[in-house]
Amino acid sequence: LPIYAAGETKWYVDSEGVLSLEVAGVKYGSGSNNEKEELVPGATYSDGTFKSWDELINEGRVTETSINMSAFNGSRTLTSITIPDSVTSIGDLAFYYSTLTSVIIPGSVTSIGQSVFADSEITSITILDGMKNIDEYAFEMCYKLTSVSIPNSVTSISKYAFSTCKLLTLINYSGTINEWNDIELCTDKYFGWNRGCPEITVHCTDGDIIIPAN
Repeated sequence: LPIYAAGETKWYVDSEGVLSLEVAGVKYGSGSNNEKEELVPGATYSDGTFKSWDELINEGRVTETSINMSAFNGSRTLTSITIPDSVTSIGDLAFYYSTLTSVIIPGSVTSIGQSVFADSEITSITILDGMKNIDEYAFEMCYKLTSVSIPNSVTSISKYAFSTCKLLTLINYSGTINEWNDIELCTDKYFGWNRGCPEITVHCTDGDIIIPAN
């Protein structure tokens, strides 16, 4: 049984104490009873069109190791993207004002640039273990975002990272309360990481933290 579940996101701990994640039936992690389903990298659009990663490379949107700056900026037809494990960086504004609704960011990506998903239609985000930094404005004005899964590899969350995410009420965090408190969070009154957000529950492995509305 999962130790925590919220919608299609579930956290498990196996007999060896290894934490793993399941999103919409797809499992991620390295536990003994856990296998990772291989998904085909590429982008899906509202008319049903699927473009493989190679096609996106040919269009100049991505490379083998990165998603380029403004790659899908303003795309009003993009609905989902599967990012391969070879990608290590996502450029600024990559999905700004797009109709992307959900995303799983692989552990190979160690940082999210400025305004990468800002003002998009995204409703849920899953960040796999390996991420270090969530940069300024990364998810600002994601008005439909309700939940985020953040790994304990994250060491900093910059100013306005989740600013004015007015429906964000839950963060599933894969570490302990002490580990969350060790994250370098921008808590400035005017530039805080959660500026304009409602009360948020951070669900840690050993309890919950309630972050007041800002």
